[in-house]
Amino acid sequence: MIFNNFYARFDLLEKATIITGFDWGMQQQTKGSSSFDTWMGAVSILQFAFNDSNKAAFRAEYYGDASGVIIDTGTLNGFKTTGVSVNFDRQLFSNIVWRMEGRILKSKDDIFLKEGKLKNNNFTLLSSLAVKFIK
Repeated sequence: MIFNNFYARFDLLEKATIITGFDWGMQQQTKGSSSFDTWMGAVSILQFAFNDSNKAAFRAEYYGDASGVIIDTGTLNGFKTTGVSVNFDRQLFSNIVWRMEGRILKSKDDIFLKEGKLKNNNFTLLSSLAVKFIK
């Protein structure tokens, strides 16, 4: 298996940052085979810092895994999904960050379960708390 992760960060202004990333991988279909399955992901994030404690970001992303190497959907197109999200981060303490995020994903096939039925889109609203234990 081969996997690469490339990303770049651009500080546009004092409080605005763009982060772009690209993941790419390939894996031999079977041991000794000369055939490979590939997958890729791309992301672009625009982050704005209101002050030292409050940040917001907009993210657009794409993930393509037609052969189901990483995410096996069992569908004709595999996992080919685009998404957008908006989040707000609040630094509560030097080692604790609280996040609120809304995220929409849309796939080529019906892969998301909603009310007992498969759909090609998914919306989540979530909250998380990140704690850093090691400095």
